[in-house]
Amino acid sequence: RLVDLVLGAPAASRLKSLLIGPIPGDYNTVDQAPEVILRLASGLGALSNLKLPHDFDAQFFRSLVLARPTIVKLDLGFCNIDNESLKIICEGLRLEHLDLSYLKDESAPSAVDIRLAGPLAVEAIVESPSAQTLRSIDITHLPFLPEEMLQLLRGCPKLATLEWDRPE
Repeated sequence: RLVDLVLGAPAASRLKSLLIGPIPGDYNTVDQAPEVILRLASGLGALSNLKLPHDFDAQFFRSLVLARPTIVKLDLGFCNIDNESLKIICEGLRLEHLDLSYLKDESAPSAVDIRLAGPLAVEAIVESPSAQTLRSIDITHLPFLPEEMLQLLRGCPKLATLEWDRPE
């Protein structure tokens, strides 16, 4: 019902940003269900900036890039995506900003080890169309090597902002 009200409102055609954050202590809220997010992404015609609250699978990202291929700013900070999902995102969108920062929350019931790292992740970015449009990226707390950072910098000619703090 809330989605129908939002999509039916006059502002729906003007909304450029949809920032969905986690509710403290609640990691699976109905309002953050993948179907709800996909309906909003599909229905908000001007949407170009999206922040997602938690982990989604590769199928969700396939559906997202089809629903709203005009997203240029994607914040997946604290989502624990895998290399396959990253590849889908970077192939399907022409990103200008990408936030992949991740800090494991030990109190979350689904806390798992980081799944995104290394040469496959860098390859997913630099070998995609997003490499030509990416202006900023945040990969704070992800275990990338300095050589991989250099590959990222070389492979993204418009990259002007790199946020990276290698975890201990």
